[in-house]
Parts: sequence; C-alpha cells; structure tokens
Amino acid sequence: MVKKYLLAAAILSAATVGIAESAPIPMAAASRAPSASFINGFSVGVNAGYQLNNIRVNNVPGISAKDIDFDSTAIGAHIDYNHLVSNPLFIGVGFDINSCLSDKKTQSGGANLKFGKKLSSAFTIRTGVVSGPVAFNVNAAVIVSGFKGSANWNQTTTTSTSTKTTQESFNESQTLTGFAPGVGLTFAVAKNVSAGLNYRYEIYQKFKGSKIKESINSHNIFAKLSYHIQ
Repeated sequence: MVKKYLLAAAILSAATVGIAESAPIPMAAASRAPSASFINGFSVGVNAGYQLNNIRVNNVPGISAKDIDFDSTAIGAHIDYNHLVSNPLFIGVGFDINSCLSDKKTQSGGANLKFGKKLSSAFTIRTGVVSGPVAFNVNAAVIVSGFKGSANWNQTTTTSTSTKTTQESFNESQTLTGFAPGVGLTFAVAKNVSAGLNYRYEIYQKFKGSKIKESINSHNIFAKLSYHIQ
C-alpha cells in the first residue's frame, strides 16, 4: 500500500513539474502579441502616396475656363504622438512633409500648360479607437503647400491690314493654405513597427494668379511605415 502511495506521489510530482515548465511558452507568446498599447507614444517614419488635384485655368487659348486634373506621386516623412486615453479611445497629433515628384502637362489648341504641387506640409489632430493590433482614426489637418503653374502659347492678332503671331507665356508660383478632413487605419505589424493607410480631402484657398484664379482641391491617399518609440 505504501509503495502505491509513493508511486502515485511520484507521478503527480512529475506531472506538476511538466506543467510548470511548459506554462511559460504560451505566456511568452501572448506577451509578444500586439496590444492596444502599441498606438501609445511617439512614432516616426516615412510615407508615400498618390494625389489627384483639380484646378481651373482662365484665359489661355485652347484651354480657357477648363478644369484640369493633375495627379502626382509624393514621398515624405512624418512624426506622430498618440495618447491612449482609456482603452479603446485615443487622441493624437502629427506632422508630415511631402515632396511631389511630377507635374501635369497639357497641350491643347497650341497652348502648353504645366502645373504641379511642389512641397507640402500638414499639422494633424486625430481621435480614434484601437482594438488589438488595429487602430482607426478620424482627423483634420491644416496644410501649407507650394504650387507652380506655367504655360506658353501663340497669340494671333488680326487687323485689317495684317496678321501677327506672338509668343505669350506666364509663370506663377504661390504658397497656399488649406484644410483637410481625413480618415486613417494603422496596423501593428511587428514589435514597435506599424503600417498605415490614410486618406484626406484637401481644400485650398484660391490661387490668385493672372491666369489661374480658382480654388484647388486635392484627393490624397498615402501609406505610412512607422517606428514606435516606447
């Protein structure tokens, strides 16, 4: 009888040791899984995207009073700070700067037009919710962007005695301020690393040049890759 009790105790002891040794494995795996806290704190990174802009040009032969869409790709960098107020709610601010890489060129009616956004920066405030490795936010940004437009065309003047053709052109640059509502998604992809997809609709004040005197609107879709400093 005593031998049976000793054998049972030995088996129970071995089982307890085995469970204790195996328990840290799932606990360690769980500790590595992304949690809502990944959104908390500072992050820095790079961004790249696509912008579709619209402008109306006036008094250029062949393209007068015509809405022109000019698209461009852009690359840049950002810094963000988010604070997890109370899970799942967070608030945050951010700053990004982007350089646009292309201009829109249009040829119509003998006129050659080029227009583009150059350097753009934005200060953003946001609020959102986070669930595990995914965060969603709505935001609003104040944007400052540089725009440049140029064109050249042949202007023909006819009188009763002659016809004269001259080369006309304009070259205008302005820095405009705008407002942009937007939305964003952020995904934790590794420890201290996240990827995001964002959209904002940029509404600018009027470009008050001699030939371009219309508001500029822009659809901006961009991706972000961030390193979180925690």
